[in-house]
Amino acid sequence: MSSREKLLSVILALAVAGWWVYEPAKTGADALNGPSELRSMAQAKVAPEKMELDPDTQSRNKNAIDALLALDRIPVEDIEHFGYSAIPILTELYRESADTRKKSRIAHVFWRLGWQSTEIEDALMDDLDAKDPYLKVQVQWGIAKSTQSNKVIEKLLHNLENDPSPFVRDKAACALASDFVHISPEQRLNIISGLIGGLSNEIKQVRSSSILALKIHTGQTKGFVAADTLSNRNKSIERWNLWLTEYEQNL
Repeated sequence: MSSREKLLSVILALAVAGWWVYEPAKTGADALNGPSELRSMAQAKVAPEKMELDPDTQSRNKNAIDALLALDRIPVEDIEHFGYSAIPILTELYRESADTRKKSRIAHVFWRLGWQSTEIEDALMDDLDAKDPYLKVQVQWGIAKSTQSNKVIEKLLHNLENDPSPFVRDKAACALASDFVHISPEQRLNIISGLIGGLSNEIKQVRSSSILALKIHTGQTKGFVAADTLSNRNKSIERWNLWLTEYEQNL
């Protein structure tokens, strides 16, 4: 019997005993693979309604979710069936863990769930400065899909331009391009403005990632080429700044 089959047997036994109502997901879960390219804008998802559970039920749910996280392929659809109670459980498991791989997997689950939650934001915020680049990338994606915070936007723009890891910088651009699904038009304007700022960065990769993210947001490049001469890049940036002023006036 596989580990997943054993786990489902335990969950079924709990359900039969009346301890937990379980509805199996209709489809299997994807492997733990974050996006590797700039993605099209995802759809915002509404978080489940907040509900209070008795301590015993919450403890059983925590054990079940922890077991799901240990599987090779995390069945996020199954975790979603726990509803709101999954949020405090996942944030508690995240804070309790000293294992960067487990924390990365939980951050990935938050990205897959896409629920706006200040609890998720609070749990992940400090690890936007994590030393482990893979954890930092998963946190960038997970927190972007969970927040309406200007502070998070500013931090990811900072990581895009200043992080010492090219991997982290590139994936910050991915999040800025696609993952802030709960923000206002004014906040989106802040992202676009920050990305235009990235076009002036001395690092070619930052300029390249910034223009790709701008194209995702606007469908335009204004003739900007990351490897072009400084003079040509500046002319394009002037066009971007004019566009930004008009965009802000019409917002």
